[in-house]
Amino acid sequence: MAPFVANWAPSLSNFGSTDLPTSAGRKIAKTIKGMSSDRGTHFAESELTDAVAEIARAAVRPDLEKPFAKAETFILKTLVELLGAHKDVSYFAPLLDLASTQPGGLDIITLNYDLTVETAAKDRGTSINRGIDSWQPGENLVFDAVDGQVNLLKLHGSLDWRLSPPAGYYQSHLSPRGIEVVESIDPESTSEHDLPWIVVGTRDKLATDGPTLALNAAARSVFRRTDHLAVVGYSFSDAHINAMIRDWLNGGRDRTVSILDYSWPRERYRSGRADFRAELITKLAIENTQDGAIEPPRVLPIEGPAAKRLHEVLHGRPSLAPTHLASIKVTKSETSFCLEVTWHGFDLSDSWVRASEETNDEFQGRNNSPLRVFARAEDLGSKSNYMMENTSIHFESWAEGETKIFYTRHDANLPIHLEVDGASIIGRQHWIGSTE
Repeated sequence: MAPFVANWAPSLSNFGSTDLPTSAGRKIAKTIKGMSSDRGTHFAESELTDAVAEIARAAVRPDLEKPFAKAETFILKTLVELLGAHKDVSYFAPLLDLASTQPGGLDIITLNYDLTVETAAKDRGTSINRGIDSWQPGENLVFDAVDGQVNLLKLHGSLDWRLSPPAGYYQSHLSPRGIEVVESIDPESTSEHDLPWIVVGTRDKLATDGPTLALNAAARSVFRRTDHLAVVGYSFSDAHINAMIRDWLNGGRDRTVSILDYSWPRERYRSGRADFRAELITKLAIENTQDGAIEPPRVLPIEGPAAKRLHEVLHGRPSLAPTHLASIKVTKSETSFCLEVTWHGFDLSDSWVRASEETNDEFQGRNNSPLRVFARAEDLGSKSNYMMENTSIHFESWAEGETKIFYTRHDANLPIHLEVDGASIIGRQHWIGSTE
């Protein structure tokens, strides 16, 4: 796996090689056998020392070219087998719908190698341009905006791309390598020529052999003709892609991003996080004040699988937080106040609800005093609970649009003040509201 990890680890060079020099071994055996001959002992010892040193050097600094080449072949074959056997791709329908309705079609930049988008487009009868079919080394890749068409820029290659042999009979540094598109994919192929042209790890992602640089230049061009970027399933771990997004975002304050991830962490405080995705959230997913004016958020985080929320990430746009992050409905009975609280912000975890009532103390004047709240109405009459300080209730999770129900005593002083505090995708969300 060594050639494909994101960051090289020094320990990778410490495992032993199976290709120790057998010629040195034969020399040792021959030297020991001939030590009783007429040759001088000093000469024999010198030969023996040189042979042992040769084996030692090979063991300490093994030649990893063959093991790595073998690993690369194995992994590329496995990728073809796994990614080539994709299943239903009908969930890509929102992409194709947008391509057919949006002026200029749709530009898709992908880091994946699979053929799922191509399959979905073919099933739907949607025109698709990958640019590579007619590309020649040394030329630019141009993706024109065409109504009804999908422009698919596969920056890291594709399962059905093969590096073409060099022009001419002899390979030389002056022989450019183009790309061939093959119709069928054979995962059992062992030929180096039949392995797919894909770039992996960090060492090859900006390689100069093949269309990598041309694809990246084309991607920057299509970025410049949009004001909204929809990101689906990207981990933000590729520095050159992050730089592309960063440069585009800094090109205008009207440029926005929606990000769909299967699972976002819920955090209260993100100040210690400095990675690219965390900064997108802490600096651009919430409104902030700039020169005395409120700057609306420019990043919209969305959680869930693409099969269910792809339409939302394509059409959703960041907006100001709702004026009221929660709403309260109050019902009074003979025994209790029933408080129905609906949350309107991002999904919460580790959330707390606290209640208080207004009191008028002879010495302290008007004040808010903690009010006991319960999750069940029957708990109001429990003496054990009544003696406890039940002034807050904890919830592991609280989804957007979900209503939680609380109860407090029927003679509580109105208005009742509620406080909701929890961790969300964008960090801490805190709301204070009152009943009428």
